[in-house]
Amino acid sequence: MLSIVSLLSATTVGYSEEYEEGISLDSASAVVEMEEEEKILLNSELKWQPEVLARLEEFILANGKNAPTFDPAKPPVAIFDWDNTIIKNDIGDLAFAWMLKNDKILQPESGDWRKICPHLSSEAVLSLASACGGTEAGKPIKTSTNTACADELLSIYSQGKTLNGKVAFKEINDNWLEPSYALAAFVFKGYKPDEVHGFAKLAIKEALDAPVGATQMIGSGEYNAYVRVYDEMKDLVRVLKEYGFDVWIVSASTQYVVETFAAQIGMSKDRVIGIRSEIGEDGKILSVLKPCGPSKPGESNLMTYRDGKRCWINKVIFENDGPHADKPAADLNLRPVFSAGDSDTDVSFMLDATGLKLVIDRGSKELMSYARSNIDGKWLVHPMFM
Repeated sequence: MLSIVSLLSATTVGYSEEYEEGISLDSASAVVEMEEEEKILLNSELKWQPEVLARLEEFILANGKNAPTFDPAKPPVAIFDWDNTIIKNDIGDLAFAWMLKNDKILQPESGDWRKICPHLSSEAVLSLASACGGTEAGKPIKTSTNTACADELLSIYSQGKTLNGKVAFKEINDNWLEPSYALAAFVFKGYKPDEVHGFAKLAIKEALDAPVGATQMIGSGEYNAYVRVYDEMKDLVRVLKEYGFDVWIVSASTQYVVETFAAQIGMSKDRVIGIRSEIGEDGKILSVLKPCGPSKPGESNLMTYRDGKRCWINKVIFENDGPHADKPAADLNLRPVFSAGDSDTDVSFMLDATGLKLVIDRGSKELMSYARSNIDGKWLVHPMFM
């Protein structure tokens, strides 16, 4: 049953007065029914905790299109993380695994893996050259059968170390960038965005079709194989949009993968901010990150991660790409009113929200510390939906 916020007593008073003035009972009933329909919000048959559901509905009514302060020219901004917030599991992980399983990663020029990911350490470059050699530059590596190559890439991606225990990445500003996530974006080097959209559709379909709890063998390891959209979050996105909010997704997964998946919950790609890579003159993806704020072209040192998420939010949504775009906006009107996330990597943009901050509790220490403290009274915590 859909949740209906109780009508104000004034509604009943207004009905009585109008009826006395000669409006028919049917007309008056229609007015009441219309007002009730306008108050329908989130689906209470889903797995929302009642107190969280009530608080969300109160917030939406207080800030949405029927609020006296609502300005359609400057709608309130709501921002969601994607992986493990709107969906169960991580589509970036699944897309990386799909590329390995389907032999889609292209051999770098001269076998130099720094041309795929500039953040790799010298030890990782040597390990990958050894494990993944033997393929002509620009051709797909047979990672479905080359177990050594697949295992090396997965160790670097998931553990940040080579198989022989060496640190896989150079030191970086970990408030701006997570190099393993950057690697997951850079393995699409050499493909055009539409080709990556095609890969993403296949990977997403496989993961949605897989049973809950399903795993898959990649190399010699066993990895997650399924994903699900949280119906509760899909419903929340729907209601926020219906009530006039400007809804966005910000993710540390690849732009072209997330925007493909987001379409399934009615989000257009122009409202998705993922890891964004430069495009070459031939229309193919480069292993260079687009700059934001204090990051300069070609540096590839800032992505949608921690303060980097804030930077890209400020750049794309609030049109602030200045040298301090990775810092909180001083003008509260240039911040989101609502944020939702699950991870410590979401803390920066979650803190920026001026109205309500919804946390999906996966036990992330830093994020949950803010949520439990709830100093400003604006934090909501909900268990994972599955």
